[in-house]
Amino acid sequence: MNKIHVLILTAPGINCDEETLFAFSTFRHVSVDKLNLNQLKKRKSTLKITNLIIIPGGFSYGDYIYAGKIFATHLKKDFKKEIIDFLNHGRIIGICNGFQILVSSGLLPALNGYFSEQEVSLEQNNSKRFEDRWVKLKTNIPLSWGKHDKEYYLPVAHAEGKFYTNQKTITEILKRRLNVLSYFNPEGPVSYPFNPNGSLENIAGIIDKNHRIFGLMPHPERAFRKELSIDRNSFDGYKFIKNILESFNKEDM
Repeated sequence: MNKIHVLILTAPGINCDEETLFAFSTFRHVSVDKLNLNQLKKRKSTLKITNLIIIPGGFSYGDYIYAGKIFATHLKKDFKKEIIDFLNHGRIIGICNGFQILVSSGLLPALNGYFSEQEVSLEQNNSKRFEDRWVKLKTNIPLSWGKHDKEYYLPVAHAEGKFYTNQKTITEILKRRLNVLSYFNPEGPVSYPFNPNGSLENIAGIIDKNHRIFGLMPHPERAFRKELSIDRNSFDGYKFIKNILESFNKEDM
């Protein structure tokens, strides 16, 4: 298998970068670099050899204004051309705060193009509190992102994870099957706490219309080893990441 080059992109307040680095660097065919936004300004050429950008969870810039907004503004202002060029060959994953950054920057779902006006939002949880719990998820992930299990059991940890948008946009997302990860209750209605935040259509993760960008609220890197899992027989975080990495092929390299 060809070497996959992963870039973990950080900023002040991001706090899941080390767990993400550990998880992805565990795989022998993966090389991982970690840069903050200021470092990337001086090393933009790094993007030319990168296959996958990951924006981890945390509270970038303290989530001032609202979650992910400042990071998203820097991304759009300083790296717009480079990111659009990168998406011709590479892909992006945003986890939790990373997901918030991607929607705030207009990179997801990008129905009107990358870095368009913001089309969806991740708002305050219906419970009005920080939700730190394990959730069951069902998948509708296209093969371009790997052959995934039908269900996963992963943790969430967020105060602003409620997926919300207008009727026209949610209709388009569902029509295009961009709602690739959903909160799930195998025994009945997907009410709280199975849907931990009140997301429309129980959405936990989406992809863009070109299938190059994936944003999700759950944290697979926090369930990467059985010792970290609520179910000691579960390796769902490991399986999730492994399935994504196995989706890379020569066309992505």
